[in-house]
Amino acid sequence: MAKNISTYFIALCFLIPAVLAASETRVNSTGGLSLVMTDETASVNPFNFGNPAGLSLLPPQSRFDIAAPWFQETAASDPSGQVQAYGTLSQLGSNFSSDSLLDATNSSFKYQGLILFPTSHWAFQASGDLLHATNQTDPTSIDEKSLDRLRGMARTSYNFGPFSIGTEIDINQITKDFPPGTPGSPDGQGNGSVLSSTSGLLADFPLDNSKSPSHLRLGGQFSLAIPPAQEKDHFSLNISGNPVDLDFIYKSQNYMSFGPEIYLEVPDSFQAAVITRFSQSMINYEQDSSNTAFISSIASYKLNNANSVEVLGLFKGKLPLAGTLRQKLSLNPGAYLMIGNTQNTDFDQTGNTTQTSNVSGVQAGIGIGVENQKDFTVGLQASMDTRSGTGTSAGVSNPYSFFGYSVSAGGEKWVSSHWAIRMGLNLEDDYTGGSYDVTKAFYVVPVGDRVVNTTLSAGVGFEDSAVRSDFMLWTGQPSLYDSSSPNAFATQAGAELAVSVLFN
Repeated sequence: MAKNISTYFIALCFLIPAVLAASETRVNSTGGLSLVMTDETASVNPFNFGNPAGLSLLPPQSRFDIAAPWFQETAASDPSGQVQAYGTLSQLGSNFSSDSLLDATNSSFKYQGLILFPTSHWAFQASGDLLHATNQTDPTSIDEKSLDRLRGMARTSYNFGPFSIGTEIDINQITKDFPPGTPGSPDGQGNGSVLSSTSGLLADFPLDNSKSPSHLRLGGQFSLAIPPAQEKDHFSLNISGNPVDLDFIYKSQNYMSFGPEIYLEVPDSFQAAVITRFSQSMINYEQDSSNTAFISSIASYKLNNANSVEVLGLFKGKLPLAGTLRQKLSLNPGAYLMIGNTQNTDFDQTGNTTQTSNVSGVQAGIGIGVENQKDFTVGLQASMDTRSGTGTSAGVSNPYSFFGYSVSAGGEKWVSSHWAIRMGLNLEDDYTGGSYDVTKAFYVVPVGDRVVNTTLSAGVGFEDSAVRSDFMLWTGQPSLYDSSSPNAFATQAGAELAVSVLFN
């Protein structure tokens, strides 16, 4: 359980930047073609990968962006346990390939909120979002019925020419509800809050003297949590007629994430990056009981220590093809490879080690498409995710094992200079072996089970000089492969409206 608590606290509270922007509205409308589509939200640049210094490197266009997604999943075996999620965030995790590392709902702020350019070299961004979710699976193994999250962010950056700097402050508050599962079971509520800071630096090296030169940018970013950062779960119990109030408190003693990165951009033809992240965290636990005759209080002690490293390399290209006077055809290839490792150690009150885990993962993707910009794009994209390792408790080692892949096909067609239609088809296949379940964005893949899902998506986009918008609908049906049960499936549906307003 302690390992899961640590994973939850890191992923939901400390806002580890998602190192791969796997889903934006337009990309999802086409089935998840982030490596193929030409779009600002899927560009390989420091801003999209969470470096605050990248804000001032954007085209100096002030703007306001807002999105409203909605998601619903109904299991055939338990319609009363319907999952719903909605909010004002620019990304919402769905059945599209997503895990704790790439979870869209926890990614750093990108094109969201207000972006202002007081000068062509100085930029400021202020944003926030809301998320409400019901019937979620809580990683602490408690049946969590609802979750409300509020995030806020302020970011600024200045481009000095040879280099740019940026910094931001993020606040994250979570409220949870744990109603009794059965009569007489504990009734609980939880809340958590974290204030974190991220700073970035990028040095710019123009590679030629043209009007739109190629750029090599070297730099990195550094993030930390500002104390106090904690989660407190409160439960009301009744033991033999005696009321007991019980608090479980998880406090972050330190959290730090940093790493160098390098970006290469050849305008209109090639983008590439190598990004690394090293993370450290330590969590203390304490337990407060209103009636120690029945349940003891526990003084604060170190519960968990975690270290992780991730390395991502990716590129997107645009190779010109033969065309006509009205066509500027291009072949758009792209690929990424990410390797990561996380080590966790859990402790008891005396400081002795109770459980350790060492899990490595490899994620990779490749895509290719044909585009005539502002006319049509068609493409294919495939990705895979594998994890392996061991967890050791009481001298017994248990294996981690997971493999999943997804294949997407889709495209867009501009029916006029302002309107486009987009469609996509996505197949995802996940299997968990070993001894540990794997939690996806909105569902769990239990040990020994294989979950297969096909999703159909469709969207309509609008664009002119001042307004951009995209509306998407999608539906899917994840199911247990080769199950003998007629109800071993769920029905998913989602919608999202995103609007961008550009200021003169």
